[in-house]
Amino acid sequence: MVEGTIQLLTALASLIAVLVGLGTLVFQYISFNKQRKPVIRVQRKRFTQLLLPNYIEEWESSKLIGSVYSNSHINLVNYGGSASHIEEYSYKFLNKEKLKKEFDAVREGQETLILENGEDKNEFVIVIEGIFSFRQNFYENVVEKGSMININEEIAIPLPSFFMLLSNYLISTDANVSFPELKLSVKYSDLDSNLREQEYEIKWDNSKTVKGTVNGVILTGSLSAKLIRDKNKNDARA
Repeated sequence: MVEGTIQLLTALASLIAVLVGLGTLVFQYISFNKQRKPVIRVQRKRFTQLLLPNYIEEWESSKLIGSVYSNSHINLVNYGGSASHIEEYSYKFLNKEKLKKEFDAVREGQETLILENGEDKNEFVIVIEGIFSFRQNFYENVVEKGSMININEEIAIPLPSFFMLLSNYLISTDANVSFPELKLSVKYSDLDSNLREQEYEIKWDNSKTVKGTVNGVILTGSLSAKLIRDKNKNDARA
């Protein structure tokens, strides 16, 4: 009886040791896998004493604003344990309809801005009427290809042109209208070709300050990036 009990306890101890060993291996495998995965995030974009001389000029290059993407950027950073390839990215104009209504409600004074629908669902027109006249078509949801991003490195992706122009106008005129907000969609893959899709809400912080000068408006502020969706595209349950 005693001998049988000892044998049973010995077998149980051996089984526990095996299970602990298997658990350790599983934990090590998960940790190793996690260390091999890229972790992509959008950095906060800060501006300090930035001169905005004109509605239709870029923030950092003084070139004329185009119709799709600008020369100003935000950065994607890889905080993970392996390189990644940014497959594609695009921006959606989150509060476009809200801004249309707000701009329509303030059509008074020497200068007004109008948002009009374009011929395509991703196209719209920005019109400025008054002392300064401007009319141009702009586009959202334009998909661009990315590039490789190594560990602890960052790559710059351009901000959409319409965001630049609307921000320029609202900062310079102090109109009683909300600032534009963006949804940035990013797809990236790891070394095992696993695909992830992230979405970020990009908008101005309330802490921005504006100072008028004879040469234009000086801006100090930042664009925040809030992760609102992170999905493994290879997992049907995600």
